[in-house]
Amino acid sequence: MFKMFKMSLVLASALLLVAPADSRGDSRLRTLNPGVLQVCLYPGFAPFTSKDGKGEWTGWDVSYLDHFAASERLRFQPVEVTRFDGIWTLPAGDVCDVAAAGISDTQDRRAESGARAAWSQHYYRVLRAFLVRSQDAHGLNSIADLRDRTVIVTGNATADSDIQHRLARAGITTTTILTTFNEVDAAREVLDGQSFAYAGGLGSVQHLAAQLGGLAVTWPHCNMLADGSEVDEPFSFVVRSASTGVIAALDRFISDPATPYPGKSAFDPGCSEGSL
Repeated sequence: MFKMFKMSLVLASALLLVAPADSRGDSRLRTLNPGVLQVCLYPGFAPFTSKDGKGEWTGWDVSYLDHFAASERLRFQPVEVTRFDGIWTLPAGDVCDVAAAGISDTQDRRAESGARAAWSQHYYRVLRAFLVRSQDAHGLNSIADLRDRTVIVTGNATADSDIQHRLARAGITTTTILTTFNEVDAAREVLDGQSFAYAGGLGSVQHLAAQLGGLAVTWPHCNMLADGSEVDEPFSFVVRSASTGVIAALDRFISDPATPYPGKSAFDPGCSEGSL
């Protein structure tokens, strides 16, 4: 995915050589390590953040932030995080300047990150969906179809809370929910028939279905909150507040039509706008 922006980076570098002192990349950007943008990444959410067969970071979030760093004359430095749960709190703890891994922007997560972190403008929108074996593609269209089934989720990801809220509202208590830290392993368990489904973001399950074969994507839907409302689900980057100037520069980058995000959002007009 780093190759995605290769030509753009060359152009950006050329422009920066002649940029005036008050343009992007000036001394007002202060990061943990001068001249470096340290980014916390979780490797389990392809196509947003993952590693290839050579151990190189790849994904839409990775290439996008690498491009952003280059536009600000910063060196992109990944900081690997082994668990997704709580990655949004790490910038506030001075572990990195930015956290990125397809992080849904929710009230609870904003509260957990606290005043020492800022959440960027939204750069992507996602729907919830399930991954099942191809022969089960027509057998999962509502939460009722998960009675007496086993479903895998990434712990404390939005897929986890969405399914928990739906089961509770429907009064279903016979569904077994397993957690994973590796989406590919979870998808293989579904493919092997050990579990009925893997719940994730639409972009992620589509990627897994194409990667492994024999799997189908089913029931794209809005994210359900505890009160039963079904809401739009936007992604944000989480930025260390003490990394002066980074959040403002990143918001400009996100809003600039000349630097579009590489992935296509999934949006359902039936999803209401969640309050933050």
